[in-house]
Amino acid sequence: MQKSDVFKKQRINYQIQIQNKKKKIQTQLQKFILFFQSKSSNQFLLQKDYEVFGELLKQSFKNNKKRCLKLGLKNLPL
Repeated sequence: MQKSDVFKKQRINYQIQIQNKKKKIQTQLQKFILFFQSKSSNQFLLQKDYEVFGELLKQSFKNNKKRCLKLGLKNLPL
């Protein structure tokens, strides 16, 4: 197997990982949007709800950055 084949394979695997992560984040966002819509029908959103939502987003991006650093990919926009 040539070096270029190895790099292509690694790149494809990385792209698949990123797509899966994006899908997971989108699913989380959709769940929270539905949750907020159900709350906003009562016209009442708790500050805690926003904090939980923000914390989940921060955590998922932090995990993504750690994963990229492990793979040796430092300057990727996530």
